[in-house]
Amino acid sequence: MLGMVSTFVVGENDIDKNCRAYKTHMNTHSILEKHKKLKFPPFPNDEDFSLWVEELVELDAHYYGLVTSIVVGGLKAFDINLLEDLKQRLIKFEVLEDDKDTYRECEAYIVSLENIVQVIRENNY
Repeated sequence: MLGMVSTFVVGENDIDKNCRAYKTHMNTHSILEKHKKLKFPPFPNDEDFSLWVEELVELDAHYYGLVTSIVVGGLKAFDINLLEDLKQRLIKFEVLEDDKDTYRECEAYIVSLENIVQVIRENNY
């Protein structure tokens, strides 16, 4: 008696989806690791700029939490436009001589958050 052999045929679209999902997962993991290693900017001397950095703290926690939710599959919908507003308001602090280093660190931090937002967008959320 011949044994039965079971074959499982996977469509090309399924393979493509799995590859994209794996690449997205690895990209997400890489972006999160880089972001975790990034030093948070110090609070600047200028009071208005210091208030801006407080908002950055809140937005950082917000987006990091969102992308972490994506990783575990729990996120469904949210607003990703908050970062653009904060980024636009950062520009006015570029002229502060005493806080030049902090400004550059804030710019770098915004870029890292933009990478996180890109992951969110790529996951169609």
